[in-house]
Amino acid sequence: MTISEETWSNIPLPEYLKPGDSLWKGKATKPLTPQQIKETEKWAERAESVKAAFMHAYHGYEKYAAPWDELRPISNGRGNP
Repeated sequence: MTISEETWSNIPLPEYLKPGDSLWKGKATKPLTPQQIKETEKWAERAESVKAAFMHAYHGYEKYAAPWDELRPISNGRGNP
């Protein structure tokens, strides 16, 4: 899946970044402050938590429900609506 440039442009930037900053290309135009680094690290941790939660849920779906549409977590059942 490819995300369009229009979709990226609708994502709000952190207050310390401005549209056009080259940080998105891996080259910071100015050094980040310690607060900005800490905030960036927090977002990275949050992203990893979301990824882990998604993978846990998806593996449960694969194990108990695939190829049906729904996983019924209490009974480990499956079904289509």
